[in-house]
Amino acid sequence: MKCLRQKLDDCILNTKIVTGGKMEDSLNTAKYQSLIDLTIFWIKSLITLNGGAIISLLAFSGNIVSKQLEYPFGLNCVFRIYIWGLISSVLQLSAVYLLELFKLEQRKISYVITLFYLAIIFAIISSITFCVGSYQAINVFDTLAAS
Repeated sequence: MKCLRQKLDDCILNTKIVTGGKMEDSLNTAKYQSLIDLTIFWIKSLITLNGGAIISLLAFSGNIVSKQLEYPFGLNCVFRIYIWGLISSVLQLSAVYLLELFKLEQRKISYVITLFYLAIIFAIISSITFCVGSYQAINVFDTLAAS
């Protein structure tokens, strides 16, 4: 386990492995850039999913209020879940930004590794909150349709 953790930490810290050849340096740089692009795409997707869910629930709530129907119980909980997902997505974006900034400034290694793990944790939290919020919204809509 310790060996695997050491390899992961080395992989996080060594974004450009110098082996003496220019070809390998540019290949490592291209791999690293594609990894950054994929990370940014994933963060944007999580922000869009959670933010879009909040907007759709706001429109649904406005429709209910305009028709003067009873506000469904549990919809506030769904809002909170999506908002926590959106907050964790933004925190993930902040952690990735600070991670890259600390790498460029060659700060303490422990900061870089901690920020890396924080970014992963925030991504998992954001994904889970979207799934849980969607499940809760379905339950609210089912109870609304049954009444």
